[in-house]
Amino acid sequence: MTVRGSITLIGLLLFVAGVAMLVLPGPGWVFIFLGIGVWSMEFDWAHRLNQWALRHLSLWWARLRETPVVQWWHWCVSGARARVLQNEAGAQRQAQGRPVRFSARNAGPGQ
Repeated sequence: MTVRGSITLIGLLLFVAGVAMLVLPGPGWVFIFLGIGVWSMEFDWAHRLNQWALRHLSLWWARLRETPVVQWWHWCVSGARARVLQNEAGAQRQAQGRPVRFSARNAGPGQ
């Protein structure tokens, strides 16, 4: 079997497995794009399709990151540890009888 035949067969197996995983449990889209990626080593049409998909995925991801919902989610996830540390420091200050000057509970995104 030649190199081109091997690449075609491996790409086809990955692609078919990905299509099957769209209805079965598994990462179907990942395998579909892996199959196209393997094909892109040998076929120009697959390389162009892969470049087009990567370009549009990058644009979509950049737009998604700018949405208020994603920014709010990022604030919720990334700020959780900072708020825990602030609350612990506030509790220690309060236990020592020193005034507490912040309220992490009332702070919203960007505040």
